[in-house]
Amino acid sequence: MNFIKTKSVSLPHIIFDIANELKATVKENCGEYSIEIPTRSGAGVIKMNTFKNGLALLQWDCYFHKTVEFQFSNQTCHSLKFLYCLEGEITQNFQTETEPRTMAQYQHVIVAPTQETNYTIRFHKNKRIKLFGIEVVREEFLCKIDYKIPNFNLPLENILQDVEANSFFYYQGLKNLELADMYGEINNPKAHHFLDKIFLKGQAYRLLSHHMLAFIQETELIHKENNLRKAEITLIKNAAALILLELSQPLTIENLAKRVGLNPNKLQMGFKTIFQLTVNKYIRRKRLERAKLLLKTTDFSISQISEEIGISSVSYFSKIFREEYGEKPSIFKEALKVKC
Repeated sequence: MNFIKTKSVSLPHIIFDIANELKATVKENCGEYSIEIPTRSGAGVIKMNTFKNGLALLQWDCYFHKTVEFQFSNQTCHSLKFLYCLEGEITQNFQTETEPRTMAQYQHVIVAPTQETNYTIRFHKNKRIKLFGIEVVREEFLCKIDYKIPNFNLPLENILQDVEANSFFYYQGLKNLELADMYGEINNPKAHHFLDKIFLKGQAYRLLSHHMLAFIQETELIHKENNLRKAEITLIKNAAALILLELSQPLTIENLAKRVGLNPNKLQMGFKTIFQLTVNKYIRRKRLERAKLLLKTTDFSISQISEEIGISSVSYFSKIFREEYGEKPSIFKEALKVKC
C-alpha cells in the first residue's frame, strides 16, 4: 500500500500537498487546480475549484496501480464535507473510531472532522473512482451569506455553525440517483473557462442544497419509520421488490396489498412514509428508471422498451418520459448515439 500524507487540509493547499507526494505538477486556470495522475502511479485527474464564498468543489476521477491511502493531518481546521461517490467504492477511517467506514457507489456522506481528528481515504488497487466533494469552510461561508441560518434542521444548524470544528459529525446516507445525475452534469464544458467557472459556482450551491435536503428527508424518514411496526416495514419493502420484478405486468394497489398481506390503505401509507411516493407514483418512477437504463444499454426500439416496462401506449410512455426527464425517449436515445 502507498501512503500519501498531507500537511494541510485547507483549500486549495491540499492539492499542492497531494501533487508533491505524487511528484506531479499542479495546473491552475480561473481558480481550478488540477493534477494529472502520473502513469507510474495510475491514471486520471484530481481537480479542485475554489470559490470566494467558502465553498470548493473537489473531484477525483482516477485509479491507482496500488492501493493508496490519503492521510489528512489535523494541523488546521477541517472543512465540512458533503461527499458523493459516483463510481467505485472508498474506505474512510477516523482516528477516533475503531472500525473503518465504506462508502459505496451512489452513496452520499456528510463529514465534519474535529481539529483533533486525523482521517484517511483509501482508494483500492486498480479500481476506478469518481468521488466528488463540496467542501465548506464554515466561517467564511457564514460570513458571505447575507442572511441568518433559519431553524430548519437542528443537526445541520449545529454543524454549519461549528466554525472551530469542535464536534465530530458523520452521516452516511442512502443511495441517491438524483445526485448522480447532477454530478454527471458538472463536467460538460461550456467551451470557455470563464463560463465554466460561473456554471460550477452555481452547481456548487445547487449540489450543497440537495445534499442538505437529502439529509433532512432521510432523517425525517427514519423518524416516521419508527411509527411503523418492523413487520409492516418488511411487507412494504416486499411489495417494492415485487414491483421491480414485475414492471412489465399490470400492477394494482389491491393486488400488491393482497400478495404481501397488508390492507391497501396501510400499503399506501407505508409507501408514502418510506419512499415519499404513492404506490402508483413509485411504480411509474421505477418504470421510467428501467426505461432510461434500457435506452442506455440496449438497442431496443421505443415500442419494445414501452412493452418491457408494462406501458401499452407508446405515446403515453413518451409523454411521461418527457415529463420526468425533459425530453422524449427517442431524442434521449439519439443523443446517446451522438455521444458514442
